[in-house]
Amino acid sequence: MRLKHVAITLSALVFMVAFAQPLAAQERFVKLHNGIVKDTQTGLEWFAADDRDMDWHTAKRWVQRLALAGGGWRMPAVSELAALFQETKVTFFAEMDAVSIWSAHALDESAEEVLVFNVEMGFEAPVPPAVDSFNRAMAVRKRP
Repeated sequence: MRLKHVAITLSALVFMVAFAQPLAAQERFVKLHNGIVKDTQTGLEWFAADDRDMDWHTAKRWVQRLALAGGGWRMPAVSELAALFQETKVTFFAEMDAVSIWSAHALDESAEEVLVFNVEMGFEAPVPPAVDSFNRAMAVRKRP
């Protein structure tokens, strides 16, 4: 009887260790039911716009108006995009037919050029904000 009790206790302990660990230890990126992708390591949440070409001003308006799951969204920094696509290998955003994602980073006060992150080649590049071909929008936010 004692051996059976030890085996049950050991099974329960193995279950607790396997499933009670923080989610970040099991899977860093989790896609939620509403399409938001949560990075459990950084606490950032990501959401991709509809898969269509858009210029920077349209992307910026889309992000500012995004009210999904309580709002609080912003355009990502190019460094955040680089980290996201390096880590995820684009698996969560594979349905996007994007070459580049707009960042919040305008290179000057007049925003004559804005940095995009090229997801196919893995680098940042300056682009005039009126260019829409193959450029997409994503939103990011930090949640507690």
